Amino acid sequence: MAKEPEIVQVKVRMTTDLQRKLQRAAYAHGQTSNAEILARLIQSFEVAQLLTNATNRMKEVLDAMKGEEEGHERFKESLITALSQRTGASTDVIRGVIDEAEGITND
Repeated sequence: MAKEPEIVQVKVRMTTDLQRKLQRAAYAHGQTSNAEILARLIQSFEVAQLLTNATNRMKEVLDAMKGEEEGHERFKESLITALSQRTGASTDVIRGVIDEAEGITND
């Protein structure tokens, strides 16, 4: 049988405003503040991995689309929208990641 992961206690300092936001979110989701914090931490790692995978795939597609400017822009905007909807990240954050990846691809 799989061994249960060890649980550790961690103390975190945060502003009162952030604490209130977490408490409101926890209440809205019907869970404790601790559970809300854990869920958000886990989600942040999942989103980061999703963005990394999408960025790598996008680099491949952008390389294949060089010279097709109109198709490239349509692809980029549809990718931004899809990633924003899937991750909950703002389109500005997603656009920044993609713009950075394009800079890497163009170098």
